[in-house]
Amino acid sequence: MPERKADMHAFQALKQEASKFLPLLGGFVVEDMKIKFRRPIPLLDDFQLYYFSTLKLLSSVYHPVLEATLAGHGCADNDIKINISFRGSLFNSQACFIPQYDSDVDDLTADLLEFLNQNNELKEGISGIDLEKGAITYFSNMDCWKIQLVPFPGSFISMLIPPAKYLVKLKEEEVETLVTCINIIAETLSKFGRENKGCG
Repeated sequence: MPERKADMHAFQALKQEASKFLPLLGGFVVEDMKIKFRRPIPLLDDFQLYYFSTLKLLSSVYHPVLEATLAGHGCADNDIKINISFRGSLFNSQACFIPQYDSDVDDLTADLLEFLNQNNELKEGISGIDLEKGAITYFSNMDCWKIQLVPFPGSFISMLIPPAKYLVKLKEEEVETLVTCINIIAETLSKFGRENKGCG
């Protein structure tokens, strides 16, 4: 019961975080503890915000997740899984796109990785935000792309003490950058599809 109460507190705080996106994405509706924005970016079929929780030492941290989907247009026969990674020093890291699994990268995935890594605007945008992790996945059975960005837990809203429960708070200046990055990823995937017939 305390965990469920903490979840509800976290979700109420998450709705306050969602209000930061309203100038960019319009209103939102709530479905199954997820916030779905009414006016997603062009190209996107869906744009939502939700959280997942992790246990760190004696406290739980609720991480907000930005997730967007767009049509795949028969991009591939198999799933494609790409992670966003950061290389370089702590204070001078550069975003790059890598396969989720190093082995058996097919030609289409290799071409997409090269296409993404050549987009300096996208890499610079992602490098400018505190991102814990990010992923781009193509689901062949649903013929859609899913983009996920998880901000790094650097700023917290205290939720319930004891036990300690926290929600990662999005920085005001990060909100527009996060939305812009998802938009650029969507445009890049669409462009890649147009240039690789049958994939967009």
